[in-house]
Amino acid sequence: MPFIEIFSLLVGIVHTPILKPAPVEARLMVRGASFCWARPHGNNPERLPAAAIRLRLDLLVSYRNSGQLPLVVPRTHESAAYIGISPSQLYKAGHVINVFAGLGMRTLSNTRDDEFDKRFTVIAPGAEMSPMLAEEVELTVYNPSAPAGKDWRGSPLFVSLEETQQPASPRVVESASTHGSFWTGKVRTTTVEVRIPDSPLISGDCR
Repeated sequence: MPFIEIFSLLVGIVHTPILKPAPVEARLMVRGASFCWARPHGNNPERLPAAAIRLRLDLLVSYRNSGQLPLVVPRTHESAAYIGISPSQLYKAGHVINVFAGLGMRTLSNTRDDEFDKRFTVIAPGAEMSPMLAEEVELTVYNPSAPAGKDWRGSPLFVSLEETQQPASPRVVESASTHGSFWTGKVRTTTVEVRIPDSPLISGDCR
């Protein structure tokens, strides 16, 4: 079945308000999507509940520098997913995102000068970052064992990410500021719409 018949991605893109003033605009894009069976594990398969259907989203986030000076932003970050039935009704989804770079966040303040290009990106005025940030989101769209849960089959799903960079040490800030205006903080991406089919094509068991 052609991909276009399975998904209707990016039907609409709307800007979600940034949580607090930031010199960047964060654009969210869907690079790929698939479904898998989230099967319970146990010694007595006949007693296990039915498998749930999970959606896996392969996402890209691009920061755009809306200021007048080169902008320096850490590439190491935390992300949280917000989902909902409309762009104006988004809520924080629990345990659906797998992008927390714990080691990177802890070592950001100890970045050496020769590691600058790995840890930071410099965005020219009016330009977008390159390469973009890669994100992965997993979300249960149907769970027959949880009747009270939301059944997303046949419905649009709106997704936005909240991106957070930890503050850096004064030494790192001083070093990064030689390349442009240094910024860390929190920003919300644009919102994308993903259409969930009535009968999703399952690629196999989730791993």
